[in-house]
Amino acid sequence: MRSLAFFSLLFCFFLSTVSGQEMSVKFVCYYGEGSHPDLACMQMQHSLMGPASAEDALRKVLRPLGLAPNFVMVPCSNIQNCAALTLADGFRYIVYDSYFMDRIAQSAQSDWTSISIFAHEIGHHLQGHTLRGRTLEESRMMELQADKFSGFVLEKLGASLADAQAAMNILHHPDPDTYSDHPSKDKRLKAIEEGYNDAANINSVPPPSVPDGSIKRSDAVGMHNNDIIRTEQSLILKDSWNKGFNCRTVCYGQGYYYAFMEKGFGSWQQFTTNTAFPEDVIKDTWKQKGDGTIISSVNFINNTWAVTMTKLSNSFISQKYLQNNSFPTDDIKTEWNNNYRISDMDYGNGKWIIIMNKICADFNISEQMFNNYPSFPEEIIRSYWSNGYYITVLKYLNNAWYLVMSKYPGGHALQRYNKSPNFPIDDLIKNDHEGLIFSSVTFGSDIWVTVMNGQ
Repeated sequence: MRSLAFFSLLFCFFLSTVSGQEMSVKFVCYYGEGSHPDLACMQMQHSLMGPASAEDALRKVLRPLGLAPNFVMVPCSNIQNCAALTLADGFRYIVYDSYFMDRIAQSAQSDWTSISIFAHEIGHHLQGHTLRGRTLEESRMMELQADKFSGFVLEKLGASLADAQAAMNILHHPDPDTYSDHPSKDKRLKAIEEGYNDAANINSVPPPSVPDGSIKRSDAVGMHNNDIIRTEQSLILKDSWNKGFNCRTVCYGQGYYYAFMEKGFGSWQQFTTNTAFPEDVIKDTWKQKGDGTIISSVNFINNTWAVTMTKLSNSFISQKYLQNNSFPTDDIKTEWNNNYRISDMDYGNGKWIIIMNKICADFNISEQMFNNYPSFPEEIIRSYWSNGYYITVLKYLNNAWYLVMSKYPGGHALQRYNKSPNFPIDDLIKNDHEGLIFSSVTFGSDIWVTVMNGQ
């Protein structure tokens, strides 16, 4: 446990810049009064899958409560601190320096310090403390609420009261605390004790009240079947690939590149970006990799073509792409007659690219429709859903919503979409915990739409 430890006092203030770039957010809570880390690493790409040691500690904290997390773990080396923060992109973070935390854990000589600090930080997130600013008095009150939460969790995990208070006992605290955003030491120790005693008097923690039809919550950290990479720079998929995820699709919106990854999707994968559509790369890959290797997604993002090719099986899958300066309606219908069906499409630099697969055991579509709409086609989607169709492509392209829906023999288990003006991270984590996987993602007309499929 000492790989995730504890700091001194929590110092909270508004964050106006990161690496010199304006952020439209935000509130950040730091551990350590004398060290305010440069969160430049928050501008670097990261995925939702945190380090295993951090995830293990978080699972321990959340297990007694039966709650799912709504934040992302981000290790940032050499910041000599830890922070809970929320940014305008919709993500909530816990940022930490593992080396610094190791050193503090060794000084405290306790294996519980990491759990207590993470419980405290999680308490801030779950109680909404990182969503707004506050006065000094409100800040002290929130600190005591997070301390009480920490004491409660540690009792449920089997720690002694001394264990729950060990980290707090070695810290420097303001006394008096009138002009501080942190309470005095005796108040914080008392809050931990109150939370601890509350838990000791409860034999079991009842699950949160969840109305029928809503999601089932779990104590899992991050995502299980999916991963999301976000960056302001060019997408690099290597870290997520190494964790067993392959790319389903990519997108650009609100200043960030996103890659949406699925665990166990195919085997070998290639991700190519180019200002021109990479025809030579595609043809060479088809020739070299052979049967079962297809274009699994095509996207035009921020003036660049991004093509993902995936080896799905060893069986033969016939695939072709259409390209035209205008939408190739007649060509698509001709290929329908040849038993080809649309699998993806995109538009960029005045060119339409339509990916089509021939009907086979791995791509068995009986019927298909496509059309475009000036506004989001919610009623159209629901009407086709009711007739056994499922979304194959849903993208905002060339100032219109393009929709492709397909009917599969036997149907799909489940499909849904999330629509939001902000990136829907909470919905995606909940969908992942339900066992859903990414199908398509688009940002257009100032809204995000993510389509998720049941397995």
